Amino acid sequence: MITTLSQASALNPGAELWVTADLEKSKWTAKIDWYLNFQIVKASRHQPPPLSEFLIKIIEKTNVEVQKLKPVTSASLLIYSQALLPNKWVAVVPYHDNFKEWMKNIYKVREQLQNPSLRIFLPAGQLTTTITEQLLTTEDEKEMTVVLDLLN
Repeated sequence: MITTLSQASALNPGAELWVTADLEKSKWTAKIDWYLNFQIVKASRHQPPPLSEFLIKIIEKTNVEVQKLKPVTSASLLIYSQALLPNKWVAVVPYHDNFKEWMKNIYKVREQLQNPSLRIFLPAGQLTTTITEQLLTTEDEKEMTVVLDLLN
């Protein structure tokens, strides 16, 4: 069963896992990020520190092969938020204009957390009917809450 929450009750208790899209796709993400002390923005801007000159010299002397790792921007971000919000986790699942794929990624994150209760903050332009259609193709779903992206 899907329950649509109003904007006034969107941040109330009721689900262990809150899922939202990236900052560019959902205004709710920015609002939730404020309560999380801007952890989402910080994570999106994170750059790994450069190697020190000392370490570079050691690598050169030992002929160790070093691979440069690029930050993964398409991965979901999971934040433990129990001390800051009335839930356990907030997951930011990147949304690339493919709602079915986004929902599959949400279910993967949820499954890895052993299927906690779920609240989905929909990306801009998505309606609850889209989720209802998606649920018809998945296994029996327990109750979830949905919040439309209607913030000004």
